[in-house]
Amino acid sequence: MRRLGFILGGIVALIALCSDVFDVIGNDSILYIQTAEIYKEFGFQAAFDKYNWPAYSILIAWVHAGTGFTLINSAYFLNFILVLILADAFFRLYWEVFPECKFHWIPLVIFLAYSGINDYRAEIIRDWGFWAFAMLAFLYFIRAYNKGGKANYFFWQICMSVALIFRVEAVVFMLMLPLFLLFSRMPVLKFIQATSLFWGAGIVLLVWFGLTDAFEADYWGKLGEIAPYFDVVGVLSVFKQGSLQIAEQVFPHHADSHAVLFMVAGLLGVLSIKVLAKLGYLYLFMGIAGWFNRQIAVRSKTVSLVLFLIFVCLFIVFVFFAFTKVLAGRYIILASLLMLVFIAYFLEQVIIYCLVNNKKSYLVGLMCLLLVNFIVGITHSGSKKIDLKNIGIWTDRNIPGHARVLSNEVRLCFYSNRQSNCHKSSYDKIDILNNEALLGYDYLLWRMKGQESVINTLLSLGKLKQIYAVDDSKPSASAVLYKIVNS
Repeated sequence: MRRLGFILGGIVALIALCSDVFDVIGNDSILYIQTAEIYKEFGFQAAFDKYNWPAYSILIAWVHAGTGFTLINSAYFLNFILVLILADAFFRLYWEVFPECKFHWIPLVIFLAYSGINDYRAEIIRDWGFWAFAMLAFLYFIRAYNKGGKANYFFWQICMSVALIFRVEAVVFMLMLPLFLLFSRMPVLKFIQATSLFWGAGIVLLVWFGLTDAFEADYWGKLGEIAPYFDVVGVLSVFKQGSLQIAEQVFPHHADSHAVLFMVAGLLGVLSIKVLAKLGYLYLFMGIAGWFNRQIAVRSKTVSLVLFLIFVCLFIVFVFFAFTKVLAGRYIILASLLMLVFIAYFLEQVIIYCLVNNKKSYLVGLMCLLLVNFIVGITHSGSKKIDLKNIGIWTDRNIPGHARVLSNEVRLCFYSNRQSNCHKSSYDKIDILNNEALLGYDYLLWRMKGQESVINTLLSLGKLKQIYAVDDSKPSASAVLYKIVNS
């Protein structure tokens, strides 16, 4: 059954991915593609200089070299493999947590209909590799907790090490998950088995430090970003600064007594809303109803471990958000997938209840809801900016390659094939109303983003002439190509 689910999941995942090959990719995706191109042409050091955690881009370049696909299609092919690994790990983790489950197809439906992860299937992001191998590592860690076995401890460490090459947050899992074994009062030997490879790698690195100047070399890429997760003083400092700002600007009368409380409550509130939004209304309802229904209470000895995994996932997101004030939806995915494990269990218990009590009408209604959710899930896409791709491609095909283009959008430059001579003013906020801003450029490829008044001013002054817009019938096209009129 597992293999059948794996194959079926792969087929649907392939269809879903292929349906979005024609969708627009994000700025991060473009960065990874450009890094892969640099690695292909100039090697590792140049790729590292472009992006200091380039493993995902290097894998894309290897797929490109082995298949002959374009770099973008190579990235989608790699993502397809990673989706298969993620789906299989999710299915097996569910069966490991609930070995008595009767309907093995339920986690398949839950996973494929999850719109939260479908938001990113068009994106070329390293998170796919992180999600896949982190979930696989969770599976082996749970197996090791349930059954022991040197192989399970070994593969948990190997899979999490592979997850590390995609995202450095894997180090937090490496350090925190084995602590659960000590909290559970398991023998210290189990803790040693769960960390032996990590200790070995640490010793090797220390020896390397002693023999080389690695401390001074810029070899560590993003590993320095791990420090905040274990820097208690730094975390407290961030909270103190943020609390004072919030208190002084929003709650000046409570600045002394409740500033930290406002800060923590605000961060937790935003994080909670993001998590709930990623689950979706149907899954959220099923999760809440199932968790508080005593008749379908969770019965598994690994519940506490899965909850600890969710806690660590949210701890990583919380600290990252506290330091950067950035909270993208994809940072919530791992925690959401672990929550879906419980939701799949609740769904199975409801189905069993309907069958045992001959509630056919309830069962039919539930199946219809699942079918609708499934269709919406596999056809759902997070990207709504296809116009950016279309106008970029039109520019590439119709504007001479030597023409100088001024643009405020990375994706417009990428799709118009103008990376070498397309100035992206979004990075240095050039004022295009300035008389000198347009000098030296032949065309303006502009994403509006609320700047219609600025463009209208330039049009009225005769400095611009519209060449192409994806849809002229729209009152405000998302992006427009103009010819710059130099007087």
